[in-house]
Amino acid sequence: MPAAVVAELQQRLDAEKAKCTELENLIAQQKIKQADLLEKRTALQRLREQNRERMENYISEIASKERQIEEVKKKLLAATNDHNANIEEGKYLRTKLNACPE
Repeated sequence: MPAAVVAELQQRLDAEKAKCTELENLIAQQKIKQADLLEKRTALQRLREQNRERMENYISEIASKERQIEEVKKKLLAATNDHNANIEEGKYLRTKLNACPE
C-alpha cells in the first residue's frame, strides 16, 4: 500500500479517534450533569416534604391556638356574667339594706 494512502487512512483514523474521544467526553459531561440534576431533584423533594410537614405543623398549631382562644373567650364570658350577676346582687342587697330601718 502506498505511503500516501496509509498516511491518509491514518489521518482519517486519527480524526475518527478524536471524534470518539470528543463524544466520550460529552457523554461523561452529560452523565455528570444528569447525576447533578438527580441530586438536585432529590434535594428539592426533601425540601418540599419538609415544607409540607412544617405547614401541617403550623396549621395544627394555629388550630390549637384557635381552640385555646375560644376557651378563653368562654371563660371570659362566664367571668363577665358572674361579675354582672354579682353587681346586680349587690344592688339588690344594697336596696334591701337601705329599706331596713336603722
